Amino acid sequence: MVRGNLPMSLREVYKQVQSQMAANLTASNVAITHSGEKGNSTKVDWISWFKTYLPKRYQADKAIVVDSKDRISDQIDAIIYDAQYSHLVFSHNNVKYIPAESVYCIFEVKQSLTKQYLDYTGKKACSVRQLHRTSTPIPHAGGVFDAKEPHFIPAGILTLNSSWVEPLGATFKKNILSLKMKFRFN
Repeated sequence: MVRGNLPMSLREVYKQVQSQMAANLTASNVAITHSGEKGNSTKVDWISWFKTYLPKRYQADKAIVVDSKDRISDQIDAIIYDAQYSHLVFSHNNVKYIPAESVYCIFEVKQSLTKQYLDYTGKKACSVRQLHRTSTPIPHAGGVFDAKEPHFIPAGILTLNSSWVEPLGATFKKNILSLKMKFRFN
């Protein structure tokens, strides 16, 4: 793109945004020594980043997911959810309950990628994916949208580094595949 006579590189803009996020996460990791506070700071950084860059229809929060059968998930570090068609069930003092139908994806936030944290993230994902989700037709000005089949909820782990020599290598792949078997992920 060109603004006046100055060229603008989207690649460079995204690279700088990524560098800024990595610098924030690294600063928290180095400066904060209490593990609980370090984790909370990192979660706030990720959620803030999502809130800044996601379209406004979507929200990101630390929350618990609830279904229509009164079942709840484990607490999830970062949930991306629909803020337009589905409202929070409950919100008080940063404790949020989000309806299962509005969840798009979930993340656990950790300081490092380890087998233990990967298994923990799989368990958390399972606690959300096993919840009951409903769907209903949506009336609109031109008619009615049919009820949709609930989508698969992607899950991930957000971290700045890995305990493995090759972060996304053979060890990672082996552990991801074992999660698929252990928790019957699709």
